[in-house]
Amino acid sequence: MTVDPQAQAFARVADAYERGRPTYVPAAVEWAAGRLGLDEDSRVLDLAAGTGKLTELLADRFGDVVAVEPLDEMRRVLEQKLPGVMALAGTAQAIPLPDDAVPAVFTGSAFHWFATAEALAEIHRVLAPGGGLVLLWNRPDRTAPRQPWQDELTEVTDRHRVAEAPGTRLGRSGAWKDVLDESPLFGLAEEASFPFEHRLTRDQLVDQLASRSWLAALPPAAFERALADIRRVLEARGVDSVELPYRTEVYCSTAVA
Repeated sequence: MTVDPQAQAFARVADAYERGRPTYVPAAVEWAAGRLGLDEDSRVLDLAAGTGKLTELLADRFGDVVAVEPLDEMRRVLEQKLPGVMALAGTAQAIPLPDDAVPAVFTGSAFHWFATAEALAEIHRVLAPGGGLVLLWNRPDRTAPRQPWQDELTEVTDRHRVAEAPGTRLGRSGAWKDVLDESPLFGLAEEASFPFEHRLTRDQLVDQLASRSWLAALPPAAFERALADIRRVLEARGVDSVELPYRTEVYCSTAVA
């Protein structure tokens, strides 16, 4: 299976990812369901499902959910958390489902890792006629005031930052959307945004930072030094718990026949 080398780093931080990453806003899933005419009996695919952050919401909303995740370590967490969900090994370029299998493909905080014509063609293959692709991201609300400890933490993490993988750059720049908009297989995406607060203890905040792909990709000794520096900032600033403003951004695009 082909997985971006930096994305493979998630394998070493699967448990931290589960503890520190936020879930998605249920209203975002509901919005997409309305756009695609999905009901509670619909079968949907969660592609690049990770530890099941989005899968859990989908399983609460739809009658049949299939999760596809290439990394064994991430999929193990998902299977332990959601034993009733079918979890399969696979990638966006090789989805282990037949043609026309589902009316909707969801993917959470992952499309930038495989935003290619090849992946979109494979997603289109497994979609039933008139089906849709739903892309979600949880992003910090950049309009909210920042605390001094956040600026200090950014300075610390920037010192440890390594060169970003192409997928990370696509995510930061938003260039993934050009790939989708230019595809002849999908119509222009509708989009919506839903605010929420992500509540974290200090340890969970460290876990969230540890689960960033570029930090997780550091050599083991450098990874531990980065986490130690992060903890020092939080301890020195007396940060025991935080409520961070976030938004779930969702994009919905219908397949062209």
